[in-house]
Amino acid sequence: MRGKLVEQDPIDEPASVLLEKIKAEKEQLIKEKKIKRSKPLPPITDEEKPFEIPDSWEWVRLGEVLTILRGGSPRPIKKYLTDSPNGINWIKIGDSTVNSKYIDHAAEKIIP
Repeated sequence: MRGKLVEQDPIDEPASVLLEKIKAEKEQLIKEKKIKRSKPLPPITDEEKPFEIPDSWEWVRLGEVLTILRGGSPRPIKKYLTDSPNGINWIKIGDSTVNSKYIDHAAEKIIP
């Protein structure tokens, strides 16, 4: 996955709206006991922000917008892989590099 900055579209909703939707969905999943409530994450400090972003964007911790699971891949993994653009990025340790704190590419996607 890679992102390309383009001119802002005034029709696009701000990140805060999407973040509220994600928060509501996570709360529903917790209520349904499909996921556990995670520990609150500290706010991002100004010192952690490496650059300025548009006003309609927000800095968030990764754990606020996705669920981080560790411990193994489903077996057999090939059964779950897809080439569909609707697939979920499957990030593995092999997608990281020694000299970067960012993952900018997921080699595989799994079926939603």
